Amino acid sequence: MIESLVCFKCGRKIEEGALFYRLDLKITSGFDGTIVESPDPERYRELLAKLENEHALSAEEDVYKELKIILCKNCKDVFIRFLGDADDSAAF
Repeated sequence: MIESLVCFKCGRKIEEGALFYRLDLKITSGFDGTIVESPDPERYRELLAKLENEHALSAEEDVYKELKIILCKNCKDVFIRFLGDADDSAAF
């Protein structure tokens, strides 16, 4: 038997052989193509100091994060309704 599965949202245990859904979520930082030509040098110093004090994993998660989430059918249905028309990028 594989490890016990639990719904991420409601915490319900998913019985062996029962229906469940795996949500593979990838979150990446966006870039609109604009680069500021002459940024303030003081701002660069502030950012550099912040990065030097920040844990590498935390900095990486600001750019890219993958999650694997288990959902029961009810929570999957709620999640789908919540997303609505996720293909419409203007919704964000």
